[in-house]
Amino acid sequence: MSSLSCFFCRGKLLRHIKNQSLYWYCCSCRQEVSQTEIDLMDAHKRVSSEV
Repeated sequence: MSSLSCFFCRGKLLRHIKNQSLYWYCCSCRQEVSQTEIDLMDAHKRVSSEV
């Protein structure tokens, strides 16, 4: 699995589990990113690359 970059600061995202849900945390800017947001960004990248 490749590492993910934070949408806000491009820092490295670390995977965590909280309240039985998967989320990502950026140590640089201390933002939490949900798995849903990661999935949406992946889908957007796929659509953009197909155009």
